[in-house]
Amino acid sequence: MFLSSMVKSFVQLTNLKVENCENVEHVIFVKELAKVEMMNRKMFHVLEFLSLKDLPKLTKFCHGNYFEFPLLTSLCIETCPTLKTFISDAEGNNSEIASPTLFDEKVAFPCLEELTIIGVGNWRTIWQQHPTNSVRIHFANC
Repeated sequence: MFLSSMVKSFVQLTNLKVENCENVEHVIFVKELAKVEMMNRKMFHVLEFLSLKDLPKLTKFCHGNYFEFPLLTSLCIETCPTLKTFISDAEGNNSEIASPTLFDEKVAFPCLEELTIIGVGNWRTIWQQHPTNSVRIHFANC
């Protein structure tokens, strides 16, 4: 959906909603991995709210080795039935993403307060390691 050349402008983004996109397989598409590895820690520096809704082909949020969302307080994932994991460095389609965990060591949400998951599946656990902060979790139709 967003190419690596557009990602540079995300450093001041506070709210991001991606909704009703039938063919989106991942939100951030990166070709030049070396550039992204340098930007990973800065890309979503001030993002506070993220919503992913009605994305039937979404398999991952983005490609990468590690992403931190230092100010994200609210994350909503709704009707994304093919979502396998949030961050993955696997190339290609969802069959190559082996992680049964939605959020593994490749992603950090130190300020997350609320997580809403509606109509999402194909993973066994939410966190590989439990978050250090207290998070309200809302589930429906999983």
